[in-house]
Amino acid sequence: MESAIIGLLGVIIGALITVFKDYYFQKKKDEKDAKYLATLVSFELERYASACADVVGDDGLCEGQPDANGFNSVQVPVPKFEPLLIKGEWTALPQDIMYEVLDLPHKAEAANDKIRSVCEFDVPPDFSDCFEERQFQYANLGINALMLADKLKTHAGFPKRADVRWTPMQYLVEQLSAIEKARFEAAQRVRVIPTPSAPVPLETQSKS
Repeated sequence: MESAIIGLLGVIIGALITVFKDYYFQKKKDEKDAKYLATLVSFELERYASACADVVGDDGLCEGQPDANGFNSVQVPVPKFEPLLIKGEWTALPQDIMYEVLDLPHKAEAANDKIRSVCEFDVPPDFSDCFEERQFQYANLGINALMLADKLKTHAGFPKRADVRWTPMQYLVEQLSAIEKARFEAAQRVRVIPTPSAPVPLETQSKS
């Protein structure tokens, strides 16, 4: 009887050890996969944010001059962020971060739709509203991309980079703040003209 119990315990312990080993090695593999993918995606996000900063710096002029027709025209093409082209085990990432990364192209599409709607009704030669909206939208996209890159690096346990004199985040935040300030000041200058009160009918005046 005792030998049977000992044998059963041995089987149970052996099974538990196997389960623990499988769990341990799978956990290590997931951590390795997550770090590898976090590295690739964070670098791609930073590259995208840098390209967004280039768009934000585009005022439609080439070396301070308009095009041959005297119009301001796009000098920097819009960048693309295509996360599904990045090979890796996406399920190794936290679901919330994975969703945010995969949703960024949708946010870029929405931003481009907004830019198109503004540009459609803007007027030459400067197209100032069009370029301002383009700068505004891509400043937001670039900031979003850099914040996501930081989330990935934090999750993977990567050390933060040493401070440098200039960063895309600093530039994007400064430009976004400048646009928001200009829009606020423009809105403050707009004054609603009060509607004049209707004149009192003559017959009413005579009764009084």
